[in-house]
Amino acid sequence: MAKMCQSICMQCGKLFEVRISEVKKGNGKFCSRICTCAFRSKKKKVICPICFKEFKRKTSEIDKAKVNYCSVKCRSVAQQKKYTKVCKTCGKIFQVNSYIYNKNWGKFCSKKCKGVIQNTSEIKTCKVCGGNFKAKQCDLKKYNIECCSVKCRGIYQRTKITHKCIVCGTTFRIGRNAIERGEGKFCSRACANIIKNKNQKKKDTDIEILLKEWLIEKKIAFTPQYPTSVALVDFFILPNICLFADGDYWHNLPNTKRKDERQSSELYKQGFVVIRIKGSDIINGERPVEILESMN
Repeated sequence: MAKMCQSICMQCGKLFEVRISEVKKGNGKFCSRICTCAFRSKKKKVICPICFKEFKRKTSEIDKAKVNYCSVKCRSVAQQKKYTKVCKTCGKIFQVNSYIYNKNWGKFCSKKCKGVIQNTSEIKTCKVCGGNFKAKQCDLKKYNIECCSVKCRGIYQRTKITHKCIVCGTTFRIGRNAIERGEGKFCSRACANIIKNKNQKKKDTDIEILLKEWLIEKKIAFTPQYPTSVALVDFFILPNICLFADGDYWHNLPNTKRKDERQSSELYKQGFVVIRIKGSDIINGERPVEILESMN
């Protein structure tokens, strides 16, 4: 059920209930659509920044426009207003209109001055062959130029460097081109699946809640959603017990059955004790009593 809170209508002052999620989005200011329309159609006094004339405008129109002008003529005057800037190449003082000034453009007085800066070359050292080469300023802004030629760049990108897995901490080697693509965080697909499964899990299922309540009642310490190199375990109990709550529909599908069997065999090989209970059995009252026996 959605969490509710109380709010006061900005139009009629009535106290009403609204969802907290809507308040966080900036909504929930009015109790009804009628009050919303009444508030937005209400006119307020505004002063034109060009001719300083006082005029009225709807609240909805004031919120949409950054600057409010009394007429099209005043708007065009504001847009044609000139601002003074200094050219970064020759130091010449020139003027630009408000649109270019607000966009933070107009750094050069002409295309010639812009070309002078962009075509200025910088001497860099190739990271593969060690030779010096020239690179234009415009290319340095767009690309990370580290090599003198396509051949050297290919060698540089294929060079493997040492990385550390963010899951298991294993060090491995991977090419620079893979790192540029955003890869190189995991040493294997198994480690990548651990993070993937952990992020996909949003909330406990009904059968998991029943098992959790039973574990708490019996005072059995457990770790929910415990990541291993093979699978994400529903409940992990020390020293080596992996408890799974398998839903009847999904875990009866052929592909899922094969996946569960593979995971169980891999966990057995790693020294874990695997207990799988079907959802219908959990609902009917079956519980993993073998855990209590192993603890005694």
